[in-house]
Amino acid sequence: MRRCTAWPRRAASRPGLDGDTGQAALGALTVRADHTLALLTLKPGLFTGAGRDHAGTVWLDRLGVDGLGLVVAATGPEGPAEAPTA
Repeated sequence: MRRCTAWPRRAASRPGLDGDTGQAALGALTVRADHTLALLTLKPGLFTGAGRDHAGTVWLDRLGVDGLGLVVAATGPEGPAEAPTA
């Protein structure tokens, strides 16, 4: 089987690795991603063990939730968006 390298490989959350240790999760298939999208928090396993080699560039999307589980306003280059007024 030939490996296609024309497009960047991407992973969501963690590329088949344990989120805490960065080692291959039991029974999981792992990928060597060029980019990994971490959802809600950065997992330590993306930066330790095999995670450094498998995650590639790590991006974070908090999905609009802050550290306390509260929904936060969207932010842009000018700062937090203001709620529309009626």
